[in-house]
Amino acid sequence: MDPKNVLVMSCYPPVKDRATATYSVAWSLAKALEPVTGLLLTRRMHRWVEPERIASDIAAPVRKFKDAWRVGLMGFSEDLRGLVDTFLLAVQAPSLIREARERGCERIFMIGTNHWCALSMALLIGKLGGLPADLYLMDDLEASARMQGKPLKARVARRMERWLLPRFRQVWTICDGYAEHLREKYGVPAITLPLVIRQASAEYREAPGGDGPVIIGYSGGVHGLYEEPLKALVAEIRRRNRQPGLAYRLRLFVPSAPPGFLDFLGGDDAIEVVAGLDNAGLLAGLGDSHANFLPYSFEEKYRLMVSTAFSCKSAEYLACGRPILVYGPPHASVPRHFRAAGLPLVETAAGGIPALLDALAAHDGPALIAAYNALVRDFHAPASVRDRLLRHWAAETAPETGSIRRLELPS
Repeated sequence: MDPKNVLVMSCYPPVKDRATATYSVAWSLAKALEPVTGLLLTRRMHRWVEPERIASDIAAPVRKFKDAWRVGLMGFSEDLRGLVDTFLLAVQAPSLIREARERGCERIFMIGTNHWCALSMALLIGKLGGLPADLYLMDDLEASARMQGKPLKARVARRMERWLLPRFRQVWTICDGYAEHLREKYGVPAITLPLVIRQASAEYREAPGGDGPVIIGYSGGVHGLYEEPLKALVAEIRRRNRQPGLAYRLRLFVPSAPPGFLDFLGGDDAIEVVAGLDNAGLLAGLGDSHANFLPYSFEEKYRLMVSTAFSCKSAEYLACGRPILVYGPPHASVPRHFRAAGLPLVETAAGGIPALLDALAAHDGPALIAAYNALVRDFHAPASVRDRLLRHWAAETAPETGSIRRLELPS
């Protein structure tokens, strides 16, 4: 197998820092595949994405195909925008395929979005270029649309998933629950490819000293899958702060802080907000917390989403050197993953936040961070994720004798 024979397609622009979680995940995965990438094919997608930040620090040839970023249309109709982008890609396909062939690409690895048109783009290039295509999915397309309150989009997504997914050589998903869901829903033999975590290991950081409050950190969005557990955490913090003893405080690290965005928490007492940090600043801030809160909702309406998605904030938490308080139902992806690894501070019972806070001191130490590092090394490190792909592809191309030919991994 030629070590540089993969055409990596990313319909999310891979952006390293100061971007949405999905763009950051796309960058991390593209970076992990850098040693085997013959060509990285991507696009701008939105006006606010600065061209120079797309695929920065990725040492692979990059080709940006033209899409309708100047026109927008996302707010008007995602389906229309997706069809326009697919048409524009089809026009450019001969040139893109010619470059991919010149660079020795023999297969496609597609980093998909939460819209079905991205799937059709990869299949279009694969069909026209005669290349087998693998697909990587982060979000269930139908469930994501329903959570956005778009039932028509959800119905279309279900039909397109049923038609498109079986046409890929292999479908990869971000967590086990998503792979299980696609097998049950469509009979697609999906395989888990874990979230890439860039930092190989974290150093244990001592808990903040002094007489200040116990800081519980949280990063990212505060609504949807996270709203109900954040309410529960804040209610418990307020309850404890009314009693003698330790004071507690929730520190929210958010991209921006528009007026009123904390109204659902009933005020900002016991809460402080830190907005707009870059990745290095965020890791430092999380590292100054006593622990960081990694929740998923117990609400039944979110059951499918918490089972099939995998919180990207886990990457930041595992890299910051402090304990993680995992809270969510037993079917949720993150509690399943942490429990399977035998990690402590995981609570899968609704109302279990007091028990998590009470158990924190007993588990705070270097041994816990060493266990987190082992989880990253075995499942999430770039080399580990790349190795899973390469071994699967080597098995696909092994002789019919049944043996798996040896694959030399890039150093």
